[in-house]
Amino acid sequence: MNQKINHIISKIKRNKVLVVGDVILDCSIDGEISGLSAEAPIMTFREHQVSYTLGGAANVALNLKNANQDVILVSVVGDDNNSETIKDLLHKAGISSNGLVIDSTRKTTIKKRFYTKLKEQIFRSDNEDRFEIDSKIENLLVGKIAECLACVDIIVLSDYLKGCLTRNLIDNIVRMAHQKGIKVVVDPKDVDFSKYANCDVLKPNQKELAMMINKSSLDFRDIATGSKRICEENHHDMVVVTLGAEGMFLHESCGKTIKVEAIKTNVVDVSGAGDTAVAYLAAGIASGMYFEEALILANVAAGKKVTKYGAVPVNYIELLSLSKRLEIEQIALLRKALINQKVVFTNGCFDLLHAGHIYSLTQAKTFGDVLVVGINSDESVKRLKGDARPVIPLEERIQMLEALSCVDYIIPFDDDTPLEIIKALMPNILVKGADYRNKIVVGSECVIANGGEVKYIEMYQGFSTSDIVKKIKES
Repeated sequence: MNQKINHIISKIKRNKVLVVGDVILDCSIDGEISGLSAEAPIMTFREHQVSYTLGGAANVALNLKNANQDVILVSVVGDDNNSETIKDLLHKAGISSNGLVIDSTRKTTIKKRFYTKLKEQIFRSDNEDRFEIDSKIENLLVGKIAECLACVDIIVLSDYLKGCLTRNLIDNIVRMAHQKGIKVVVDPKDVDFSKYANCDVLKPNQKELAMMINKSSLDFRDIATGSKRICEENHHDMVVVTLGAEGMFLHESCGKTIKVEAIKTNVVDVSGAGDTAVAYLAAGIASGMYFEEALILANVAAGKKVTKYGAVPVNYIELLSLSKRLEIEQIALLRKALINQKVVFTNGCFDLLHAGHIYSLTQAKTFGDVLVVGINSDESVKRLKGDARPVIPLEERIQMLEALSCVDYIIPFDDDTPLEIIKALMPNILVKGADYRNKIVVGSECVIANGGEVKYIEMYQGFSTSDIVKKIKES
């Protein structure tokens, strides 16, 4: 499965995505409960640190930016300090705020979350207006949307029911988008799903689906029949239901259904997971992925998000850490992710993993922050060691290396040497056994020219795969 995920991640292309919806300013207040108040029988909270992040449609836009997409954000904000903070955060993220329309009659939505030292959320305070925008503001938004449709690959609607996405505005967006052949993906909050009729993709969560079909809880059959009904009644290409710890469910208009299991991880905060899911779902669809692939991508990204505190984005490069195994074409992404870390590289066949291998790999890791290991494919081992090798096939050799805590990434290669990997990775440290002193080390020239160095490890005496194979044959 990890190999499949890596393949899907490698298919992400750079697209231009238009996000329309309710922007929110998320405020995290870290502190501690300091005792009972003298004024009333309530606890007193002492603030230590206050920080701001982008929420709602702005968080969707931020996740898309982190998914390597070019983003245009269109929304409405108040004429207040909170809207200025949102503009500053967008600027720092490299997202233009030119698509924000000022409405002096409304507040910019802010959500304040209070956290203890242990990062437990104990309280949330919302300050917002929920009335719908008037026709004047709606026309300004339509104008901004129309201006950028010529260069847009997909549209995401993020509805938090704060008044931006009126039924009329959605109808206008869908009509203009479909005239240009652009798909519309919507993350709904209104349980009257007819509001989103003719949008290509609808992504409700389990609670929203339950409310729509008037049920307090859903079993799998309810999810399947409810998704089918919504898809048919409102003319969607597909309905994706996010199920939290149960994963995601997809119903396509052709009748095909798919369920993917959630990524097993330590959940620390689910806030913003829906934003991450819809962003990566849209990025996958815009990149030309099959719906199932886009679903898996969204599921993996949401699984990564819930390991983080607050409504923060997931960078597509982070998704590589779900698996230690990478392919050569993913090295550029890996190097970008490790830009501020000291990267160590070593390689070998690692056939019949033994104490000597473990010693050398453990020592190699001490030279830097991240250890990347190149491993010869079965064909490569045969050319180097003879037809009787490898004793252990590649997939099993990789599994053994994955079990070692000192190994961060594993990259298989078919050539006789790992030169292609070294040139793409440009490690800070290239590691070889001490028996390579006074010999030409493959890749050393380019590593040293790039400011790196070669380090040698004294061999762990008494261990050799060839000797082990020989003993087995003789016994």
